[in-house]
Amino acid sequence: MSAAITFAQALQNPARTPTWAWGKTGMQIAGFSLAGALLAMITTLINFGFLWTLATVAEIFLGCIIALFLPTGLRFLFGVTTPFVTIVILGALWKFWYL
Repeated sequence: MSAAITFAQALQNPARTPTWAWGKTGMQIAGFSLAGALLAMITTLINFGFLWTLATVAEIFLGCIIALFLPTGLRFLFGVTTPFVTIVILGALWKFWYL
């Protein structure tokens, strides 16, 4: 979710944005990030109930707030790694493997 916010904020200052973020790749990473966050919330609701879903939502928002204080270049680096981290976390939630 933080990747989606980072790419949206890139519109405000294009000079600090890598060129790949403006193309198809940047939009795919932002979309994957948002979809992963939504799937994590839905999966947590199904597997663990409403209280843990609220904890998941709070964790996602806390991560977004912390990411706002990071330098832009580091935020884009985290944005690039988002698809891999999302696959690992969702794989664990869907019990494909254990972390």
